[in-house]
Amino acid sequence: MHSRRVPGLSAFRGLIALAFVAAACSNGGSSATSPATSVATSTSTSVNATSSIPLATTTSSTTINEQYDSLTALAFDNDAIYGRWTQTSRSRKTDRLVRFDRATGTISFIDAVTSPAAAIRAGRWLFVVAFDLDKPCTDACAGKVMRLDPTTMHIEQSEPIDRVTGGLALVGNTLWVASRQAVMRVAIDTGQILASPLGEFAATETIAGLTATSRPSRVYAVVAQGQDRYALAALDPTSGHVTARGSTIGAGPGGAGISHGDYGLWFSIATGMQGYAIKVDPDTLTRLDVRLDSQARPTVQQGVGVLWVDESWGGFLSCADPATGAILWRKDIQTNTVSFARDTTGRMTPFQGWVPVDAPSACAQG
Repeated sequence: MHSRRVPGLSAFRGLIALAFVAAACSNGGSSATSPATSVATSTSTSVNATSSIPLATTTSSTTINEQYDSLTALAFDNDAIYGRWTQTSRSRKTDRLVRFDRATGTISFIDAVTSPAAAIRAGRWLFVVAFDLDKPCTDACAGKVMRLDPTTMHIEQSEPIDRVTGGLALVGNTLWVASRQAVMRVAIDTGQILASPLGEFAATETIAGLTATSRPSRVYAVVAQGQDRYALAALDPTSGHVTARGSTIGAGPGGAGISHGDYGLWFSIATGMQGYAIKVDPDTLTRLDVRLDSQARPTVQQGVGVLWVDESWGGFLSCADPATGAILWRKDIQTNTVSFARDTTGRMTPFQGWVPVDAPSACAQG
């Protein structure tokens, strides 16, 4: 464990970083169950509570190290924001899980969880998917799914997965986690690993992403088929069996994503320096005649009352009309890092550092 006192916290053009002025180290206890290290911010830091949306904002100012430190928000609830804190020096880069307490402004660094890729608050728990740095890898990296107490940040359970993709989906009272050729299904309340079908995807295929509404009739997966080709599959929400397969829906070397929610089923793909996002028929898994008016590697993220479009590759954040794909609003973020964090329903909200990006009225959907 490493403890550091932070002199202050601020949003600097949306990018949050910390200037460390003192450090002390303490080691002991099992790394699997050791508590988080608490780091108190100065009394000048304040957090403004929001009654309708559980997000934190900060109002203090301080000198920041924009070049070396950054935060990626991963998940949030009424009490805290959970993210990946990245510190970069000339010799190495370190990623750790962090917790920002909305009420006190306390930041907790969880040394036992390194390289977190995705997270979500579900039931009484915080679930985190992280890379396993003890196993060398290039692009197919093993990892683990962890169940943590969201207040103490104690690790209550850790399960290995053969490949980390970051694909998570809440399906009723279960959490689905994408792995190489299967889905891990975890009972949210107990952590029990439920039996999941095996052998329904080819040896050359990988489940690259998952999406579902909270009470779905289908769970959707984007499947990497090899040679940069992608297809969609529909899975039964009760058994996990594949119920439908689509043909190749897109190809590109930059990866693909999928999003299903109030504004339909969307497939996004990067085709190199550019990309596209299209609306998909949820029954036939084929393209509809709706395409986002963006080519800057757009990724659709379904939020609360808004269809967000992540255009970070081109330096923008935007929102779109889900019926036509037209861009309704666009914000220049070329010098500011934007990340998308899941709320307790699995919907996405954009953050710049610890600070949420408010959806303008132009983005509101009925």
